[in-house]
Amino acid sequence: MVLLLLQHILLAEFCTAQLFPAADALRSAGYTVITDLLQVTSTVSQLPRQFTLFAPLDTAFAFLMADPARADLLRYHVATQRLVFDNLTSLPLGARIETMLPDHTILVTSLEGELLRAGHLSLDGVQIVEPDLFVNEEIAVHGIAEVMKPIYLWR
Repeated sequence: MVLLLLQHILLAEFCTAQLFPAADALRSAGYTVITDLLQVTSTVSQLPRQFTLFAPLDTAFAFLMADPARADLLRYHVATQRLVFDNLTSLPLGARIETMLPDHTILVTSLEGELLRAGHLSLDGVQIVEPDLFVNEEIAVHGIAEVMKPIYLWR
């Protein structure tokens, strides 16, 4: 029992240390709501060693602080692999990206051709507005224009 508790504490400390530079970069760029959400949900302790965070602008995400589905929405904005912008732009239209929300994937809905080469990429119809906002060996963070919602929340 003590070993399990110690393992949980060490994992939480690793996740916090892992996220600190990314959270600092998010706050500096004006993405404060998502960093606050990460602190008030249990998502931090469940993060994989490598991941991608799609961070909606504060204006798009602010309503979620009071939303009971906020933990699910936050998990939906975390891909279970590290994907820098170059990785994302190399994915084919219609590709699916695994998320921390079980059985839910993000759909690559990028515009092809000139718009894609100019950096216009969208996921679930939401444009990436600040690609590679933060990148290190474990984490990639991209700013997105709106909140992406899993289909079950639209019903």
